[in-house]
Amino acid sequence: MSVFTPNTADSSIQSFLHGGVVLLAAVVLILAGCDSTGSNGDDSSTLTAPANFSATAKADGSVELSWDGVGAAAEYSVYRSTSTIQSLSGNQLNDDEQITNTTYTDNATSDGTTYYYNVTSVSSDGVESSLASEQKVTTASSPSDGGGSGSESSDSWTLVKTATDNTINDVAVTSEGAYAVANGGILLERTDDEWAKVLEGGPSSNGNDLNGMAVTDDGERIWFVGASGAIGEWDVTRGSLEEDHSAPNDVTNNFSGVTVTGDAGSARVQVTGQSGQVIYTSDNGSTWNQVTPGNGSALRAIDSYGAKSGHLVDGNQTVFETTDGGGTWTKTGIADANVAFYGVDSDASNDVWVAGGNGTVYHWNGTAWSSNGIGEPDLDDLEVADSDDNGYTVGGGAAVFTYDGSSWSKQDTPNTENLNAVVIEASSTPAISVGADGTVIER
Repeated sequence: MSVFTPNTADSSIQSFLHGGVVLLAAVVLILAGCDSTGSNGDDSSTLTAPANFSATAKADGSVELSWDGVGAAAEYSVYRSTSTIQSLSGNQLNDDEQITNTTYTDNATSDGTTYYYNVTSVSSDGVESSLASEQKVTTASSPSDGGGSGSESSDSWTLVKTATDNTINDVAVTSEGAYAVANGGILLERTDDEWAKVLEGGPSSNGNDLNGMAVTDDGERIWFVGASGAIGEWDVTRGSLEEDHSAPNDVTNNFSGVTVTGDAGSARVQVTGQSGQVIYTSDNGSTWNQVTPGNGSALRAIDSYGAKSGHLVDGNQTVFETTDGGGTWTKTGIADANVAFYGVDSDASNDVWVAGGNGTVYHWNGTAWSSNGIGEPDLDDLEVADSDDNGYTVGGGAAVFTYDGSSWSKQDTPNTENLNAVVIEASSTPAISVGADGTVIER
């Protein structure tokens, strides 16, 4: 048997081949520890934190969280603290609960408490991403803690707990406190603990949405109106429905606005809606009449400044005035208006305010109309004090503007929902605004 003995050159080749084998073996060992994607099991390099993380306080006191999904994530972890979250240690909210969706509702909250939230994505191997963008939110308060009274109101708006997530359409103050009406035929009363339901289903128990409300001069009765001809009269002193006045003269239009003058039991009531007609009574609903002020455009809002006098606005950029209890209406403006009208506050024949689209407020001083573009969103309602030294207007995107007697300024709000109505401070109640998803904010 012959044996091959390499010479010097052959030794160099042998060393090279030996080194190559070692290098190849090392590569094989590395690849053996990788999955099909080329990862060695620790995919933190490709596992990103969820984007577009948001936290929203809800009217029932809960907080809703949402975020964008991460493709490499098998689940998510949610964190909560009463101070800013610096790391992943502690404060995990879901504990052993596996979250595979991109939403989470935190129901274990305390009223009026500020929380800091964050979220991470987690791989199937338990590898956790970095934290997302932290969100800070304050939960809804009870009215007694958050709203206070009109004489002690704070400078900021507070989200207040309500017993519904239906859209709330209007709010008013009575001799017994504040009330509001909502979709689904709901009447809410402001209590120490929350805005509580005192009526569900509306005056006829058929669940028609309630869109507008007004109060008698003595504060003892609420008149509310809504879809399919709904009209109800509520006695706040007894806490019960006084009478169902729905479908007057067999009219079942969708009613959106109402104004009331006179005391309980002897009220003058005017109702407006999509048909373009005013349905009115001078004998507390015993008999009803109807009139069309304009060309049949939907009537958006109505308000009174005297026993038989008031103003309304329609969908044709027109303001009308009555001085005979609603029987006749005279056009009073607004020339060259280029936005829709949504709300009206009638304080006198020479003191009328109108809320309109594109953040526009109009004012009539008895001689001329002035316009003021105060912001971007459409404004759905406004109320200015009879003295014209303070007021509010509200609208889309949780917009609230306050009036100081000379100018309007935007205020921060704790919510994002559209706001539909507002009342100014009274002796025993704060300023209140109501809107979508059961939203009530107070100041």
